[in-house]
Amino acid sequence: MRRTNSVNREIEIFLRVSIFFVRWRYLGSIQVDSVSG
Repeated sequence: MRRTNSVNREIEIFLRVSIFFVRWRYLGSIQVDSVSG
């Protein structure tokens, strides 16, 4: 049970980090396009 809980916690952290990274890349690309355009 403890192992499953730790795995779920790692997956949750990974998903949060990946979503944050995708948002950052998306917003960054919009800013770059707006500045260059």
